[in-house]
Amino acid sequence: MEPKQFAAIKFSLKKAIKLQGLHPEIADDYKNGMTLQGIAAKYEIQNLFGVLTSETASRIVYCALSGNLEGRFGYSFEGLLTNEELSSIGKNHMSNHGLEMVSQERGMFGWTDEQKRGYRSKGFISWSKKKRKAHGNSVCRRGLGIHAMTSKERKEAARKATISRGKVPWEEGEKLCAYLFSKSKFYQRGSLVKNGKIAREINTLWHGGRKVRSTMSLAHMLCKYK
Repeated sequence: MEPKQFAAIKFSLKKAIKLQGLHPEIADDYKNGMTLQGIAAKYEIQNLFGVLTSETASRIVYCALSGNLEGRFGYSFEGLLTNEELSSIGKNHMSNHGLEMVSQERGMFGWTDEQKRGYRSKGFISWSKKKRKAHGNSVCRRGLGIHAMTSKERKEAARKATISRGKVPWEEGEKLCAYLFSKSKFYQRGSLVKNGKIAREINTLWHGGRKVRSTMSLAHMLCKYK
């Protein structure tokens, strides 16, 4: 692990301990359906601890909820929630988000059967490679579509697209959990990370034992997370 990454994780753990003392009620907020990002915004974590990104703020919230009983990175403390509670609540969050999209007919859930058929037969995917490339370049130049979105909006759009395909987006806390596992010798073989073992742990802790994360999907996430 690079010194910068090590310092960032230590910082998050240190601030998480302080957050537990200042706002133990974040556990109830999370139980009641508020996301990590929502909690970070509610308590102005970025301003409170002087962090630059919402991702770091969410990471601090998750560390406060999950704790660090194994004492990695020099800090050992109990979380405001147990692993079982975190897993159960995380599943409920994803389920509620998916149901909300269905009830509000957002994304593909709002399309008629005719629109879906039209997309498959007459839409962008039926264009020639040259036409798709020209269209993409034009959209980029004019700052339309995804090119007009902020980084936060693009992430949310990607999240919704993942749900619309019947898949489960990664939670920030879930990513951090997998990342911390990958840095533990217990999940390493020499210089290699036991991605399969971590995937099984994540599925147990976050998805009730369902095979949501595969070895390949976990390896891909860790590659981008670093």
